[in-house]
Amino acid sequence: MKEETRGFKYRLSDVLAWLGFSLLLFCSFIAWTENESLKGFLDGLAFGLPFHIFFGILNYLLVGRMRLIPWIKN
Repeated sequence: MKEETRGFKYRLSDVLAWLGFSLLLFCSFIAWTENESLKGFLDGLAFGLPFHIFFGILNYLLVGRMRLIPWIKN
């Protein structure tokens, strides 16, 4: 099966989607390990979510899709 060739914008979109998702998980994990409680985990999510949304908005401006979950292509 031949894969369709994709341009630079779509590859950059993949990188931005994975970067935003990784930052969200990283922030929540670091806050959880410091506080070792659910409140710490939720604080980390609250800190990482604006970064995740920011990269989603960049993806929307770049290719027309927000792509907050990186493994879903549609």
